[in-house]
Amino acid sequence: MTFDPKLTSSKELVAAIKQVGFDAVVVDAPTTSRSEAPHRLDQDELPDDLRALLAQANEANKTVLMQFTGPD
Repeated sequence: MTFDPKLTSSKELVAAIKQVGFDAVVVDAPTTSRSEAPHRLDQDELPDDLRALLAQANEANKTVLMQFTGPD
């Protein structure tokens, strides 16, 4: 998620996210542009249900919130 710091602060953004029941962590902006990213995900490699969810969200112009966790 990106935001315009001219319109709100990161503290206000985190507070709004937490108010609706989600946890929020502020991280630094990426240092490379999307075009310089070393890897792009091939959507054909995704499971059918996830591809359908992303397509549905795209058609409805909705955001998909995903939480990734790694091995402990």
